[in-house]
Amino acid sequence: MARTVDPVAHAARREAFLDAAQQIIATRGYDALSIQDVLSATGASKGAFYHYFDGKAALLDALVLRMVDTAGPHLTTDGSALERLDAVFGGLADLKAGQRDLIIGMARVWMSDENAVVREHFRRRAITALTPILADIIRQGARERIFAVTDPDATAAVFAALVLGTNEAAMSMIGQELTFTQVSARLGAFGEAFERVLGVAPGALRFDRRLDVVREWFDAIA
Repeated sequence: MARTVDPVAHAARREAFLDAAQQIIATRGYDALSIQDVLSATGASKGAFYHYFDGKAALLDALVLRMVDTAGPHLTTDGSALERLDAVFGGLADLKAGQRDLIIGMARVWMSDENAVVREHFRRRAITALTPILADIIRQGARERIFAVTDPDATAAVFAALVLGTNEAAMSMIGQELTFTQVSARLGAFGEAFERVLGVAPGALRFDRRLDVVREWFDAIA
């Protein structure tokens, strides 16, 4: 007779493996992650681990997918193209704010060579997930004659890459001895790039409001 699997317990055990892996990567880097570390952190057997994952690469893939999927519900909304785009930026900011201590704690390790594999996996997954959302918004903006673009899908891919570039730039500055003026100038340049990609007037995306969020982070770190 086949064994009955409790779906809630099954999902909880899988999440426990992912939580342990994320904690290790956040504090020590992906290169230092071993399956034995995950087993020790969770108290699970090797057989239990391989019931969920084929190995370290599969564990990483699942972890990155979870990180990207977590952002999904924060990025979809109704309204004009500008309102929807503003909601994307706001949703990403809210998501990060909810994990501020974790992000600040892992920033240096995240940007290290040891986590290059994780960053690249995350970048690819994030662009794949974000591009269709942005393409739909940009197509709407073109219909509303707000955005001056010739190919919304191609523009969305470029815009998604800029979003990820902004995120990495912000992460790389955590822990550096920079003034808020220096930080806001570097990130403000991304705001100008966003506007140029969409062909809108300077200030149309109100990126200055995002710098208010940056100020909150800057004060929390200082």
